[in-house]
Amino acid sequence: LESDGRLSQMNNYVAFCDISKGVGASNSTLCVKDVRNRETILAYANPSLAPEDFARMAVAIVRWVGGQQACLTGWELNGPGDVTDYASGVNFGAEVHRLGYYAVFGNVNTLLPWEPQDSKVGWRSTRERKALLLGDFRAALARGETIEHEAAMLDEAADYVYLPSGAIGPATLGEDMDGDDAMASHGDRTIAACGALMVCNHQPKPRDVPINPAKGSTQEALNNYRQAKRRMMSGED
Repeated sequence: LESDGRLSQMNNYVAFCDISKGVGASNSTLCVKDVRNRETILAYANPSLAPEDFARMAVAIVRWVGGQQACLTGWELNGPGDVTDYASGVNFGAEVHRLGYYAVFGNVNTLLPWEPQDSKVGWRSTRERKALLLGDFRAALARGETIEHEAAMLDEAADYVYLPSGAIGPATLGEDMDGDDAMASHGDRTIAACGALMVCNHQPKPRDVPINPAKGSTQEALNNYRQAKRRMMSGED
């Protein structure tokens, strides 16, 4: 952390969330990565927060994370991650929209509002997409292209197998549940980490700018303008 208690605002960051129903059966998870070296710098899991409560916490975190550009945030759309139930506000995506956070994965212009009906926003899991997501993560780990510190996530990832149905999921989770699909729906920490790595491909690396431009210089004025615009567009002010 910097002297002001925040992450370096000279970097860019991404986040990804995997959302549960918040009734204790599985975790809602959040993973934040530094785009420059794809290092996981923050991970959080909670099985007891309702989707809309987790959304409020996640938006508060990614606004605090900040960066040269607002923290680009994605989430799994399936189930509690839905964005279409805006009227009730009981789903994660609908609450993110209500809170006015623009820098979401799939929004073409992250400085402008997005609409819940936009099918490009968020990430929807299918067996094929999940297999690709996990495969890309495994390859990045093997090549040293991502830095992971969370032991619980790595243990969980190591337990992933192809289930008899063809789905992919942790072999030792959900054994008291009914069927392979229930097992495949777990592994929440891993999905958040894999998703954050995916979102890194859609967030530019930070620009190299003077750390301490001269007082009254054009660079200082430009930096102040960019920071003010970023705070306004991400709803920090």
